[in-house]
Amino acid sequence: MAEPGGKLESAFLERAFPHADREQFDRQWVEFHVDEINCLGDRIRFFQAQNAPDAQDGIQRARARIAEILQVLRWNRELALRLTWETARRRPDFPEDVFGPAVILSALDDAERVHAWLDTLDEHQRAILVQTGVDGYD
Repeated sequence: MAEPGGKLESAFLERAFPHADREQFDRQWVEFHVDEINCLGDRIRFFQAQNAPDAQDGIQRARARIAEILQVLRWNRELALRLTWETARRRPDFPEDVFGPAVILSALDDAERVHAWLDTLDEHQRAILVQTGVDGYD
C-alpha cells in the first residue's frame, strides 16, 4: 500500500483530474479573484467620487471583501503568486486592471519585488493605485 502522497495517489489524481485540467482550473481560479478585486477597485473609486452619506460604508464593504479574497488566496499562496505575476506582467486591457494584481502582490509577496514592478507602471496606473490606497504604494 502506498504512503500518503505516494505514486498511487498521484496516479489516481492524474486519472481523475489531469495536470493540464488542474493548471487550467488554477489559472481560472486566480484570474477570477484578480477580476473580482479589479471590480472592487472600480467600486471604491465610484464611492470615492460620491457625496452620498453611505459612500464610506461602500468603500469599507469593498475593502472588507478584498480582505476576504486575500485570505482565500493565502491558503494557496505560491500558486496565487505565480499566476498573479503572470497576469501582472501582461499589458492590461485598461489602466485600472493593475489594481487586482497590485493588491494581491502587495499583500502576499516581498515588498521590494512588488515595488520594482510598481515602478514600471505608467503614471495613470500609479495614480489609480494611489487613489484606491493599495498597501505598500504611496
